[in-house]
Amino acid sequence: MTELVTKEWMELTPIGVRVVGVPTFEEWQGETEAWIALRAKSPEIIGDLLNYGEMMWKEQWAQVIDPFSQAYKPQTLMNYKSVMGRVPQAVRNPGNVYNHYDAVAKLPQDAQAKILKLAAEEHWNTDDVRDYVRAWERENGMAELPTRFKMDAMLTEEVRGDRLYYVLEPLTVEGDVVVGMVSLSGRKVLTQSHPLSQERSAA
Repeated sequence: MTELVTKEWMELTPIGVRVVGVPTFEEWQGETEAWIALRAKSPEIIGDLLNYGEMMWKEQWAQVIDPFSQAYKPQTLMNYKSVMGRVPQAVRNPGNVYNHYDAVAKLPQDAQAKILKLAAEEHWNTDDVRDYVRAWERENGMAELPTRFKMDAMLTEEVRGDRLYYVLEPLTVEGDVVVGMVSLSGRKVLTQSHPLSQERSAA
């Protein structure tokens, strides 16, 4: 491990890799292959290194993946690259893990920053982050309420003012957020409200 973290052209940080020099292709290739050989111990580092390789060597970088086609499931390494490429280091936190980044990668960067900061401060696990992401998506019109939530928790609709909530009693209201028990595991998660359509509101 010491051999991997003492390169002059790179620094390992709690949130990924920081390139501080200009490696040759062979230097980058050797280091990237060494990390990949650790079998997913550090997907953040692998993802950052692959993204750097693509930026510097647009035609050659992908050849580092070929020797590991039998060791990894299809698309695993490309997923590491995609996730870390969509979640910039500016929004990452030392308390986050790769699965946090994977959960927020599809969101705008301001939402990523907010959720990842909360996850680090509150010591959320992956399910907590995914629950919050689903709530954010519903609140911002990016997704419908998951069917399993409706079925598993037997959620009901409740109108409060001009908002439509999916709730399960007992519940409390904190500003524009309803807190209820909405999963089979019994964990409390945030159940965001939806603006009522004009037709529904009039009814």
